[in-house]
Amino acid sequence: MGLHNLPKICKKLIEIGKAENYPCAVISKGTTKEQIVITGTLQDIVIKAKDLPTPALIVVGKVVELREQLQWFEENA
Repeated sequence: MGLHNLPKICKKLIEIGKAENYPCAVISKGTTKEQIVITGTLQDIVIKAKDLPTPALIVVGKVVELREQLQWFEENA
């Protein structure tokens, strides 16, 4: 349901004052062998994540910038 609403979520966040280049990520099938992580911004994440399978988790904020340091799961899968 969240992934289906991603365009609305991004649009609303921009409307309430978040910058278009605010970091955003979508994690599809998290903690499984099929996990896919797409990172981008509120402006481009909808296009980047358009073909991702569900279930998916949406992460918005500066924490997305820590992905390179925190990608332990992908390194150990």
